[in-house]
Order: sequence, then C-alpha cells, then structure tokens
Amino acid sequence: MREPIRDAKRVVVKLGSNLFFNEAGVIALGRIFSFIEEIGAARLAGRQMIVVSSGAVALGADALKMKSSTASLRQKQALAAVGQSRLMNLYEQGFAKYGLTPAQVLLTEDDFASRKRYLNLRHTLMTLLEMGVIPVINENDTVSTSELEITDRSRSFGDNDKLSALVMSKLEATLL
Repeated sequence: MREPIRDAKRVVVKLGSNLFFNEAGVIALGRIFSFIEEIGAARLAGRQMIVVSSGAVALGADALKMKSSTASLRQKQALAAVGQSRLMNLYEQGFAKYGLTPAQVLLTEDDFASRKRYLNLRHTLMTLLEMGVIPVINENDTVSTSELEITDRSRSFGDNDKLSALVMSKLEATLL
C-alpha cells in the first residue's frame, strides 16, 4: 500500500469512467476488482474509505449497446439510470468478498449549496462511515444534466473531480 494511504484516517478515492473499460471497449472486471480490493484492504486496516465514482453513463451505454458519445442529452440521462444499478452491482460484488458493504449516494451540486441539504448529507455520510460502510458517491446524472450538456454556464461536477474535492474538504478527509 502506498505510504500516504497507510497514514491516512479518512480517504476519498476517485474512480473515473476510463477505469471500467479496456482499450477494446470491454468491461475491465479485473481492473475494477483490483481497485476495489485495495479500497477494501484499506477499510479493513481501519481507514474510512469514500469512493467517488463515474461510470454510470458508460455502463448504461454498454448494457444497451449504444455509444454514449453520440447519444442525446435525454438518452444520456436514461443511460445513467440504466448504468447506475450496474455500477453499484460491481461495487457490491467486489466489496462482498471482504465482508464490506457499499452505499449508493447520488448528489448534485445543489446538495452542497443548500445548507440544510448539505448538513443532511454530511450527517448521513458520517453515519455511514461510523457504521463501517463505504459510501460510493456519483453525480445524479438523471437530474443534473449540466455535466452531460457540457456548457460553460452549467453548475456541474464535470468529471467528478470537483465532486471529489468537495467531498474531501467537507468530510475532512486526509487524502484524495
């Protein structure tokens, strides 16, 4: 395990869409489960682990044999809805091998902008961590379309980099 992770108490791990598929466009289960294994080992070693994961649109496109790059906004929203359950299924399968439980948390930027929603979110995430659960956070692309539209005016997490940074700072994580 890398040295900084070994010393961290609470870690946010960002997994991008490119992790889920190999160069041939096939789901890279070995790669996915390898990352899950590292995250699980860190959790079992006493660290609080939080995953910020992309991949729902890509997994939905794969399930429906579509190309997300040519899909309309409405189709991308539908692909996200189809793919989110597949995404969580991968995490459930992977973490179950270590006796660990993931929890799906879908967010929009508004969840951080509204004080009441932010406090509810923070309390939920902190409780999940106290229970030993691994939160798996993703932007809710079925309602937060700005990431899918990719416009300059949009309030969006983009590729979840901003979401990862927000989660890290708001939950006082040691490492991203």
